[in-house]
Amino acid sequence: MEASQNGNVIDKAPSASLNIPEGSDLNTYKKKKESNLIQAGFNTYKIFVGLGILVFPYLFQKTGWILALLSLVFIGVFTYYAMYLVLQIADRVDKSELTLYELGGIAYGPHMDFAIKCCMVGSQVAVTVSYIVFLRDFMKHAGCQADVPALCTNEFIPLLITMLVILPLSLITNFHHFHITSTIATIIQMVAFISLSFINSKIVQDPTIEHEPMNTFNFEGLYYSAGAFIFTFEGTAVFMDVRKSMKKKEHMSVLLACVMLLVLVIYFAFPFLAYNAFGSKIRNFVLFSYDWDNKFYFIISFLYAMTILVSFPLQFYPILDILQINPNLQKFLHDPEMGRRNRKFFRIMVVLGFAMIAYFSKNIAKLMNFFGSVFGGPISFLFPILMFNKYFETTLTTRRRILHKILFTLGSLLSLLGIWGSVSYTHLRAHETGRNLVCRLLLEKKNALTKLCFN
Repeated sequence: MEASQNGNVIDKAPSASLNIPEGSDLNTYKKKKESNLIQAGFNTYKIFVGLGILVFPYLFQKTGWILALLSLVFIGVFTYYAMYLVLQIADRVDKSELTLYELGGIAYGPHMDFAIKCCMVGSQVAVTVSYIVFLRDFMKHAGCQADVPALCTNEFIPLLITMLVILPLSLITNFHHFHITSTIATIIQMVAFISLSFINSKIVQDPTIEHEPMNTFNFEGLYYSAGAFIFTFEGTAVFMDVRKSMKKKEHMSVLLACVMLLVLVIYFAFPFLAYNAFGSKIRNFVLFSYDWDNKFYFIISFLYAMTILVSFPLQFYPILDILQINPNLQKFLHDPEMGRRNRKFFRIMVVLGFAMIAYFSKNIAKLMNFFGSVFGGPISFLFPILMFNKYFETTLTTRRRILHKILFTLGSLLSLLGIWGSVSYTHLRAHETGRNLVCRLLLEKKNALTKLCFN
């Protein structure tokens, strides 16, 4: 399909107008081995469940568990509906190889293509940088627990170790192979979820521990959580790549619905138990709330960190897929003599660029909230609605037009709310007393001061 001169969308094969260079990843998908339904399910699951859920217990404490649940359900259902709209567009175009930005470009022209590319790159950069920062902080926290000064007090050494592990994973070239790491990560992650949920339930049931009343509604907490919740549902930027790799692409909508339902259950059950167990003592990343002197707690936390590690390629690939479309870069990457070496060099340099950003990123929660609102909101909510209205403008019912206007408005408000919460330093620290500020800083230096700060 393409846009006609009068702005209407008409049926036409789009491949000729896309001017995709020969040898690009887009033109080689058909030559690559395709994934079955189970493999695609693992890949889809890993798109959503990753780093963000580790922040959810803290956000539940800030927002109130009932309000957090309602927000998660709304954002999750909204995101699925937006993905469903994109699938309908892809079916109408009848080109399974097209990406989200190419579909948008056909409907609205190069400006929409560019806008979607920017949001996709921005959101995925935030995800990959967050993964790197978390793994770096995980090593730092482990180093502090083990009294290793080189890891505990140094920013560069933990980051260097993280990069030495991540770089080989970034050299994977076939999206189909990601199901191997995705399957391993999913199994490990499930074990970690079950184990940590069991631990949390034991803490909740422990009669020797005095538990605080749980917050139910705190609308000011949406400043902290709106963008972060959107951040965890940014699968709209990636799921079309999973669809490309499937043998039976017509099953994607059913597969997506099943995975989203499972994700929503996990997104609520795990943070609810963790918040109930730790109360106001919950750390920004729940793994750091457990006493790592207990070897069992440390092993479970280590296993979950490994799931973040092996999920890195799945988040890294869409960025390369967009960047490699540049014609000049295509010549460099597909040089007859040096193409293979150039492609490896390019991937390594991109990862090192992310490492530089991670080195200067100190507040992951703020990063997630801001980038989730700025880049995730348009991709998850706004662009799919605009694109669907354009493609189906002649058959769109009045009821659906009204629904889309309401959803578009709500999605915009959520994004603006998250942006405001991220950039407003006064709001983020408005309710933090001097004593709590000192305690928070001391806790980041040494976990042994927990009782002193909170008793």
